[in-house]
Amino acid sequence: MPRQRAAGRNPISECVLTSAEIVLSDFASNVNIFLKLAKDTNVLLRRNINPILIEQGPEQDLQMQIKAVSQLSADHKNVIIGTGVISYNTAVERVLMLKDMCLRLLNKGERDQETK
Repeated sequence: MPRQRAAGRNPISECVLTSAEIVLSDFASNVNIFLKLAKDTNVLLRRNINPILIEQGPEQDLQMQIKAVSQLSADHKNVIIGTGVISYNTAVERVLMLKDMCLRLLNKGERDQETK
């Protein structure tokens, strides 16, 4: 049975009261709910991408998820990217590919800022 919370209480605000600095929005969760609840806080929202995509998914699908989280980060100052729990079965090359994809987006974003 799901735990009941007091009416009107914001669970992210409750995390802030515990001095939490990061709240996790897993890849399967509704990130818009997290964004709404975190709107007026200084809490970082870690949005995970699907770790199964990292391990064995098509590169194009992985790239799309990374771009989606990157766009969330551009639109909301408190969003960071996370990977979830990466399986020990994941090839090192896949993790390095993920890293390269993120760095390319970061570098592109920095270049776009310089041209504005």
